Amino acid sequence: PQLVSDMLGLSPTETRLALLLVSGKSIKDFAVIEGCTWHTARTHIKNLMRKSGCHRQLELVQLLQSLHIG
Repeated sequence: PQLVSDMLGLSPTETRLALLLVSGKSIKDFAVIEGCTWHTARTHIKNLMRKSGCHRQLELVQLLQSLHIG
């Protein structure tokens, strides 16, 4: 998790979301796990996408997989 956070400049919450996405979970799964609303989870994914430079979730997952994360 620290590697992902450091490489992409992510917050701890964004890092947890990234790792859940790469493990095959959805944004809604993240909201349930974190105990937040779907709208809050959407805000986290938007920030994550901006920081990673990705435009689609698939692109983000592929980036993380290329880094051998998850």
